[in-house]
Amino acid sequence: MAFRKWFATGSQVCLCRNIIRSLWPTRSRKYLAIYDLGDRWAKRAGSGRRSCLRSTKVQKHCARSSNKSAPYPCSLGGCPGGLRSHEIPREIDRGSNLAYGCGFHLAEMRRGAQNSRVGLLLFLRRIGPFAFFLACVTLCRAEQAPKWIQTYNGLLGKYVTNNGVKYAAWKNNPADMQAVQQVVDGSAKENVSGLSKKEQLAFYINAYNAWILQEALGKYPTKSVKDLLFTFFTGQRIKVAGEKMSFNHLEKDIIRPKFGEPRVHCALNCASRSCPPLNRESFQADKLDAQLETLAVAFVNSPKGVDYSAEKNTAALSAIFNWYKDDFKAVDGPMAFINQRRKPPLPNDVKIVYQDYDWSLNEVK
Repeated sequence: MAFRKWFATGSQVCLCRNIIRSLWPTRSRKYLAIYDLGDRWAKRAGSGRRSCLRSTKVQKHCARSSNKSAPYPCSLGGCPGGLRSHEIPREIDRGSNLAYGCGFHLAEMRRGAQNSRVGLLLFLRRIGPFAFFLACVTLCRAEQAPKWIQTYNGLLGKYVTNNGVKYAAWKNNPADMQAVQQVVDGSAKENVSGLSKKEQLAFYINAYNAWILQEALGKYPTKSVKDLLFTFFTGQRIKVAGEKMSFNHLEKDIIRPKFGEPRVHCALNCASRSCPPLNRESFQADKLDAQLETLAVAFVNSPKGVDYSAEKNTAALSAIFNWYKDDFKAVDGPMAFINQRRKPPLPNDVKIVYQDYDWSLNEVK
């Protein structure tokens, strides 16, 4: 009861009625009737008093009346003839809109206001705990973001550019060399069993790229991470989600077959010139689709992805589209994947060739 009294202010009754009469003058009878449904609730709750819903004509009559013993009191006097609220006419007088209802007794205004707020109060009381729960869940999930992801984001923003990685500056900073080790250690301890599919994909891409950076920095200074036998990619030199594995296993046995997402080829970076540029922020589940699409669009519209010569009507595609062409079957092949994102799209009669892959280190000074 105290809560309901706190919410009720007398002036709100007049205000609500005046707004209804001003905005919908031709339908005010209907809307005022709806507004007055609170009277029924008040009667069931034990209140014997009702609102005095006078028209302008009745108010004038009441102003001349001094009968204060009428069954439905107001500050200007009783209602004529003991009329009940449903019997009192509601004729519309536009010239008296602002004066409508101003003779209500204060107690009646407070009761009417609290009745008009009952629905809102019940609604707020019902959704309040749920809204609070959602806010807590969101906050907890934000706080539960792995610390290694935050560290990884800081390193990417500091050393990664659109043209490559500042390996020399990174290598000469002992604190940041230790930081990248903490990043890969964090990915090694991550438990993915409780993660959604998008969260898992984002995690595995981040782990792949972070480990590539850590291993490339370990070999630096070097002209390329690739050796003659590709042991950099085939050796079991990394640990992800508690499992020791190779880069090949992570890419070919987990990321590609498990998720079936062809755009990952525009997100995975192998520390080489011909690889798509390394993203400057970590991948996150809630915006993973947008991140992958942005990278795919950028790659197919760059010479590194598609080098088109209008003069020769030839398109030199990245070797990625040749090596992994089966991964693009779900989207009708590499050409459909490219033309869906390239502006302008390649002509139907274009001659397709493939670029030689440049394995030199993707370093920028």
